[in-house]
Amino acid sequence: MYKSSNLPVTNSVRELSKRFGQALCVNTIQSSVKPTNPASSRIIDKKIHLIWVGDDWQGLIKHKANIENTARKNPKYQVVIHIYIKSSAGSNFSDLKFAEKNIETVDMNNETWFSIYKKSKYFRQAEQSMNGERKNYASTSDILRKILIRNLGGIYSDADDIYTGSLPEKLIADPHEILTTKGTTFSRWGNVKGVHSSAFASHKDNNILIKIIKSSFEEFVKNEDIIYRKNSTTNHLDNNFRLNSGTAGSLHFSKFVMNQSEAFQKAYILSDQDPEHRLVKRHMPFASILKQVVTSGIGEFDKDQQLRMVEELAKSSGRIII
Repeated sequence: MYKSSNLPVTNSVRELSKRFGQALCVNTIQSSVKPTNPASSRIIDKKIHLIWVGDDWQGLIKHKANIENTARKNPKYQVVIHIYIKSSAGSNFSDLKFAEKNIETVDMNNETWFSIYKKSKYFRQAEQSMNGERKNYASTSDILRKILIRNLGGIYSDADDIYTGSLPEKLIADPHEILTTKGTTFSRWGNVKGVHSSAFASHKDNNILIKIIKSSFEEFVKNEDIIYRKNSTTNHLDNNFRLNSGTAGSLHFSKFVMNQSEAFQKAYILSDQDPEHRLVKRHMPFASILKQVVTSGIGEFDKDQQLRMVEELAKSSGRIII
């Protein structure tokens, strides 16, 4: 894994900050938000959705044991793996078997929500993330997870998220509320406060998710000349990661989720010190039961990016590569 948090700030980083504007400035907790409404709260659909996108399904095998752990820890929930394979030759995943009975695999191409999405203008974003010169399947998953939950409702979780505990038998949320994991600070980008989008829960047709999807596409269009493409900006790995996260990843997700309610903001403050607090368990139910595997998010990097990385390391002492 490449650690780039200590790399020097470049002109292209500053340019990215200008282009993203407020998308990269979620660094204060605002108070001008509405509280949640207990009277409108209801149970979230008891399905844990995972997404796998790739050239074939073989890479999913390394997550098999962890997915089975997710199912064992949550026997009252159905674990659904939504699989999209780019090549039709690699789309036969009937041999992919799991030990737990509450796990099922589905081909996205056979799902109504995905068929509708593919016909919309928004699909261009996912398509470019899969087929661009600097494709990034992790970014594709970032894009698709919001589309999926907006249409189906339920829980989204990354395949490599490790469940150390079980979800409550009933997850309660308002119609337009997003439940998350614990709060974090993106220290590499100016101590921006937020949450990782690797796990969240919501009812379908959530207005916040709809806003996230629309805004993400707008950011993609704004940066379409550089994102998922070979250019001097994305040669710098940290720029590339920041661009992806600010367009469709956790940084962009946090912009909308952080200000959804006063109760959520209080839970954010409490989540680090007291993950068992009732507010944290209500609004951040994943905080005490989930170990997130946070990767660099940059996907595979090519020769030009490798050369740029070596140049940065040569210019600055103490830069780390592991």
